[in-house]
Amino acid sequence: MASELRKELRRDPRLESEGLIRFEGDDFEIYSRIRDQSRYGLFVTTNYLLEEGTKLKVFLKDNDGNEAMTLARVVHATTPKAFEGEAVLGLGLEFIPNPQVFADAEAQEPAVAISG
Repeated sequence: MASELRKELRRDPRLESEGLIRFEGDDFEIYSRIRDQSRYGLFVTTNYLLEEGTKLKVFLKDNDGNEAMTLARVVHATTPKAFEGEAVLGLGLEFIPNPQVFADAEAQEPAVAISG
């Protein structure tokens, strides 16, 4: 019954997606797989669970192999959950739409400094 009352609130529908992703922090670089995405973020599978709020550079490739960089923050790190019959670990990443927001956050919170 409690699950019936619980409603997911999303700004945009998630679309299943497959692809490789690379994301970087101050002292790490991680390659992973995208499981789903929306205009506002994506879910990636990884065994490297980062703290919520960690800011990242995210590198995505299009179908032609062109790579684009965007900024994101970790909004949740999961414990194993079922996805297509398998248990997966992963991160929910929210895109940071304005690079100035990222710079302002870095000035206030130096936990993860991203160098350009």
